[in-house]
Amino acid sequence: MSKRWLLAFLLIAIVHGAHSAHAVGIAPAKISFSMSPGEAREVTYYAINDLGTDVVVEPYVSGPLSSFAVIRERQVYLKPNEIKPFTVTLTMPNTLEPRYESYVGVVSASATQNSGLSARVAAESFLEVSSILNKPALKLGLDASGTAPVLLQLTLYNPTTVPVENTNGMLEVFDAGRNKSYAFKISKSLIAPAETKEQKFEWSPPANGEFIATANIKFDDGSASQSIKFQVGEKLIEIKNVRINKNGGVIEIAADVENKWNTEISAWAEISVLEKGAALGTAKSQTENVLANGLATLTAYFETEKNPNDLDFDITIHFDKLTAQKKVSGQQQTAAGGGEAAKQAAASALSKLSGAFSALNGIKINKTGALITSVLIAALLIGLFAYSRRQLPPKQNPDAYQEYYKKYYERLKQLEQLRNPEKK
Repeated sequence: MSKRWLLAFLLIAIVHGAHSAHAVGIAPAKISFSMSPGEAREVTYYAINDLGTDVVVEPYVSGPLSSFAVIRERQVYLKPNEIKPFTVTLTMPNTLEPRYESYVGVVSASATQNSGLSARVAAESFLEVSSILNKPALKLGLDASGTAPVLLQLTLYNPTTVPVENTNGMLEVFDAGRNKSYAFKISKSLIAPAETKEQKFEWSPPANGEFIATANIKFDDGSASQSIKFQVGEKLIEIKNVRINKNGGVIEIAADVENKWNTEISAWAEISVLEKGAALGTAKSQTENVLANGLATLTAYFETEKNPNDLDFDITIHFDKLTAQKKVSGQQQTAAGGGEAAKQAAASALSKLSGAFSALNGIKINKTGALITSVLIAALLIGLFAYSRRQLPPKQNPDAYQEYYKKYYERLKQLEQLRNPEKK
């Protein structure tokens, strides 16, 4: 008895489900036609209610043509077993695609409020539209290899039913700053309907980096263009030189780096300090934006009473998830004197002093004036020497250890008190 009740229940469920699945329909099931780019056309569909109750349906369009379709009726009211038309106005996209496939459907309005479109679709009609391309047109393809010399490959495809004649144009290559690096002339050709032609160009970039290639072609009754971005090689920061100085209990490690890329790169240095292979600690530099193909100095500070001549420094430059490494010995890299910028400033000032002395030649001054002049010149030279030896505060970097900066400034204060014991 229970089995018969179960079978009856299943039969009722199946019938009810089939009836619900066909509550709303659409006709015709498929429409196919051809249109020219930019052409507009009205297409009539029919919403069907095969139930015994009133139904409100909402038409829609899905697929590539949904952005180019307008439905006149937002809702269609259907009485039991009634069929009503609704209109879709379609405008053909102004592209060179040969065909488009989309769907026109209807769904009950009550279902739209309770579920997603994929779950509530009642019926759909397949829509296929082919393009009528009877005017000259070209579809361009452009590709570039990522190694030097760069191979640039240009493809010209005629998707139309008419030949494309008298093609001519230029293929230009620009760097990341939109500066023109090179230009190629595109050879003249005749391209038959549905024909594809290729042209290849070889180019040696001046440096590794990011580039843009742009093809512009003119032909009878039209034009076409295509651009691509590509890069040659990999980003690279090179460590050119390392300078090591000790000031009191603080070692200054300055790494001169060069950007071998044609765009700006942010970089910072991480230095492991070693004594006979054993790690003493780590120092981190400020972050610098190294200009394209430019130079920069990354400076880090490490507190220790040890002699840098007895230490080794393992330097890692971090940039764009990449690294560059170099290991140096403190004995080989210790610099005597200030930085290059200070030396150049002092040399420039001394050169100007020499010019001033030359201008004074032949002018008679008394002994008192000569003494005053000598004192002023001596004071100026002492000031220049102090300027070249001055300690500049390091740039703060969130990646650097803050206790190094704190100890660095404390050490400078102690040195100042030793030089001037009367100041407390």
